[in-house]
Amino acid sequence: HADCEAHGALPIPLLRCDGGVPPPLRRSAAAQPPPPLRRQFCSQLGSHAGCRQPPVCGVEVALLSASCDFGGGVFFFSTPSGSHACLWRHRFPRSVRLNLSSFANPDGSITNSDLELCGNIAHHHVIASILDIREATIWTGSDNSANVFWNRKGSTTTTGPAAYLLQHQALHQRRHRYIPLHDFVPGTANAMADDCSRLWDLSDDALLAYFISSYPQTVSWTLCQLPSEVYSELSLI
Repeated sequence: HADCEAHGALPIPLLRCDGGVPPPLRRSAAAQPPPPLRRQFCSQLGSHAGCRQPPVCGVEVALLSASCDFGGGVFFFSTPSGSHACLWRHRFPRSVRLNLSSFANPDGSITNSDLELCGNIAHHHVIASILDIREATIWTGSDNSANVFWNRKGSTTTTGPAAYLLQHQALHQRRHRYIPLHDFVPGTANAMADDCSRLWDLSDDALLAYFISSYPQTVSWTLCQLPSEVYSELSLI
């Protein structure tokens, strides 16, 4: 517990990451998460029980094509009633998809990294809609470098969508009084979030059945929804 607090991790019920995740990429010490977070990222549920660590959440926004883009993620948490495994997904509005920069649409004003950032913020909104996250530390993994470092800095020198999205994130963080931490994870370690954002040929019930069979947990998966008012607000940004 003391080790966690020394690294800025607030006491909070333990969440865990995807079982069987490979070790983090080799990077400089400055770029790595604090030791408690590295241990948590590679541990199984129940490990380090004496050190309550921050939530471990995976988020991924997948770019399928210039006209069909979606976001989704997974997160795990514990409450006095037990452990929980949650997933969510949502479709970006048509106006955003049509304005996405690509080889087919080089004049688009929205980049894939903008969508990653938007998905990251939506991820926090979904968590806040079902949990009291006051004074909690939420650790989020993403395989998009721009998204990770934008969130770490909390600002950007561009005047595009990222600037307004980061302002929205700052206001959301202030309102709910939580500490967001972000780290890069390789795409191979983000398979669950990838599936949330890509398997749109499956209905909600079919997606839950797929997760239960493909990523079995000690508890059943729960499908969460992005609040409609948040979807509208993020779409306007």
